[in-house]
Amino acid sequence: SPFGLALLAALGGCVPYGAILVLTGRLTGAFAAGDLVREEPKLVELAAGIPPDRVVPSLHAVRALASSDVEAAIAAAEEARAARPRDAQLAAELARLLRRAGSRERARAAGAEALGVAIEGGENTLAVELYDELVPERDELGLAAEVLEKLGRVLFERARLADVTWCVRSLMAAGASGPRAQKLLIAVADALAVAGDVAGARSVYELLLREHPDTGFADYVRQKIDRLK
Repeated sequence: SPFGLALLAALGGCVPYGAILVLTGRLTGAFAAGDLVREEPKLVELAAGIPPDRVVPSLHAVRALASSDVEAAIAAAEEARAARPRDAQLAAELARLLRRAGSRERARAAGAEALGVAIEGGENTLAVELYDELVPERDELGLAAEVLEKLGRVLFERARLADVTWCVRSLMAAGASGPRAQKLLIAVADALAVAGDVAGARSVYELLLREHPDTGFADYVRQKIDRLK
């Protein structure tokens, strides 16, 4: 079909001339079935610049390999990550394999990367799992401000108030605690106040005023503090 020929042309000569007719026919059939990726997954790999003779390991294959050879599984996971950088499950698997192999620094870096991929991709449950695994090293993760803010909101939905406060403190330390992060911190303090934790609420309110004395929420926060007395 014209579309099939256009795709082959876009591959920039990656497909041998003798295979053109075969691939064109397969393209036509795959589009007719509405399932190109399942019928011809290698065409997608070719379009992404992956050599046609290389099979990208799946998550299942990586896990199966890890049962007998962790180092080989790590190599396979790294290869798969390069081909599928937005696959949060694969990113998490690589981080866990590196930790299992005792590569602490690499595992920490991979874990932080996996957490970011998960939170940006909306895989919140996985993001929280990764955060929990990384808690002992969380101050060394160097998470991006966008990741910290989104993670804080996800943790707030789970009533993880102390962890939310850590997220906002980290944003403050990075000089990235804008109005949205400040509102998140206020929400933590409000929740603590409702729960009857007066000392905790006061501590969080005062943290905001101390770090952002000119915040637009100053009057609201001071009123809240007065009501705690």
